[in-house]
Formats: sequence, structure tokens, C-alpha cells
Amino acid sequence: GFDRERWRQRWGVGSNETLLGYFGFLHPSKGSEDLLQAVSRLKKRDVPIRLLMIGGQTGSSDPTNQVFAAEMATLITRLGIQDEVLWTGYVTPEEVSANLLVTDICILPYRDGASLRRGSLMAALAHSRPIITTTPAVEIPELRHRENIYLVPANAPVALAEAVITLLEKPALRERLRVGAGQLAQT
Repeated sequence: GFDRERWRQRWGVGSNETLLGYFGFLHPSKGSEDLLQAVSRLKKRDVPIRLLMIGGQTGSSDPTNQVFAAEMATLITRLGIQDEVLWTGYVTPEEVSANLLVTDICILPYRDGASLRRGSLMAALAHSRPIITTTPAVEIPELRHRENIYLVPANAPVALAEAVITLLEKPALRERLRVGAGQLAQT
């Protein structure tokens, strides 16, 4: 009974808007700051996007996460992107799936590079999302740029924003990444 359009409407996302997705806790190693700066750049260029932050903001295992989450809230306000950033908070596994499925592009800008040990990356692959992530620190042959994933340098919000624009301008590439992600998840 999943209705993608109704679920997007639930978040107030218009049919003309691209819904970017991020899955996981906020943490400096996950590139949250780079992602927010990229969203700000896209807004300044009048790209109609929203960012859905899927899951809780912090975990309980690292007390510094609370401080970092507060810093990210301040950054969102300073960048003026409060209306672009949507938060699911903690949700059930079924709601995580639904929220991943409504995104148009998943962005996971790990500061230390993508890894197949990252649960958020594996979830995005399993949901066949077109994914923009950072180049792995050590090459991972399964991750093929522009075939099943779109790779950008770490710590590069400009590159993240440009990658989003590239995927918006090239729907065939976005579809190839979506299909490739699903195929990679099945291997």
C-alpha cells in the first residue's frame, strides 16, 4: 500500500521539488556539515530541493553527538535553510524504508570515504536509490562511479552541490545509478 506521492506530500514536498535524502545520525565523520553547505549552495542557485534527514539526530554511544547536533542546528539557521531541511526523528524500520523510497537522490558524504561497512550506504543501495557519496579511502571495485554510485571528493560541499545538479540535468544517469545500486545490493 505504499504511495510514493502521498508520502512525499506528507513531508510537504512539491512535485517540482527534488527530495534529497540523508540516513543516519549526525556526526562529524559523516559529512553533515558538508551536506548542509551543499544544500545552501543549491538554494542560492534556486534549485528546488528539500533535504530529508532520516532517523534520529544522535545516538547514545557518543556524548559529543549532542554537541555536534546543536552545532548543525545553528549552522542550518546561519545558512538560512530551515525550510529546506526536514527531520523524521526516530522512526520504525518500515518508515525508514518509506522515507528512503521517497527520496530522489541519497547523499552520504562521509569524511573518511564510502565503505561497504556503512549501514546507511547499504540501506540506500538496498532501496535502489541513486547515491552521491565520497570516494573511498581504499578503492572498492564494486563501487563504480557513474554506474552504480556517483563519487565526489570528501570535504567538498561544492562538489556535492555540482553532483546534485549533474544528476538533475541527466535523468538517464540518475536512472542508471538507481538500477545499478539495486543490482549491487543483490550481489
